[in-house]
Amino acid sequence: MDSIFGEFVEEFLISNFATTPYLTQSINNWLLGWHDPVNAYLASGDSSDLTVGWASLESNQTYFGSNGVVNGDGTNYTICSGEKSSCEKGELIEKDSSSQLSWRNDRMEEATLGLITPEEISGTTGGFITGQGDKVDVSGYAIADLTCDQEEVLKGIPVKVCSTTVSATERSIQANLLRTFSLIDVIPSALPIYLGSEIEIKSEQLSGLIIAGESTTTFYLDRREGDQMQNKPAFYDLVPVFEIRSSSEIGDEDADAMESAIIQNQNFFTYWMNFDTSLDFLPFLMWLLAFGFFSISIVRTLKSQPEDEMIPHQGEEKTSIGLLQRVHQNN
Repeated sequence: MDSIFGEFVEEFLISNFATTPYLTQSINNWLLGWHDPVNAYLASGDSSDLTVGWASLESNQTYFGSNGVVNGDGTNYTICSGEKSSCEKGELIEKDSSSQLSWRNDRMEEATLGLITPEEISGTTGGFITGQGDKVDVSGYAIADLTCDQEEVLKGIPVKVCSTTVSATERSIQANLLRTFSLIDVIPSALPIYLGSEIEIKSEQLSGLIIAGESTTTFYLDRREGDQMQNKPAFYDLVPVFEIRSSSEIGDEDADAMESAIIQNQNFFTYWMNFDTSLDFLPFLMWLLAFGFFSISIVRTLKSQPEDEMIPHQGEEKTSIGLLQRVHQNN
């Protein structure tokens, strides 16, 4: 290990590809593309070939500084429509006709002699949360399981709160950045970049529709010496390079519409009070007629009750006179 990674590899890379232990570059290069001479050499045999050997953290139509070299033909997603029982509505089925991560698939496993194992993207959420076995695709870097253990109210809408964590010390993304599909992808210190992420998602309780979410994803550089990188790093070995924060939340108008369409329409007696369809006027008219008849009945009852009490019946009047006459005779 010492002779290979301490002398041979270092001298070979420096002398043949003019590389250095650390590369300083702009944020644009880091995010949107840089040219790696080793990757170019492995792809074409020419380390200066600018048509190959590009890497980037973010997907873009062309690599930054590549003079128009396209980094792919785009991405095709296959999403479950909910019409088949084998998948849940909105879940991802395939990405570019594959159910695996593009850098953690069967091809990579074979090329790295099983050191990098495949990961399935099939079943990751695409907009809905089922509450059972939900997974999230962390921008193509990792697949993480969601845990839904809280409830709250967001803009009048009851929601489930789901979260997940990607541990930086467990997630090397070297193979994702290099993608040589060779042992270069697993050689320690070739590109010692790690990823950590904290994700929170909120979904409407009845439909499962995701209406809010936020994430913080941090990229770390392993600062250890190259001959120490064959072991998993501790967190204090990692230096944060940069951080990406993103958040999204349903708008006020959309929240009102959802509250009306889903929450209000679930009320047994008052579902019609939002008048979101013309049919809601039918129960309104029925309730109006019912209250009208009920009010009329009460009014008639109140009017007739005093008259019955004020006018005595003839039989009652004769009985009263007879009693008075007998009392007078006895006296």
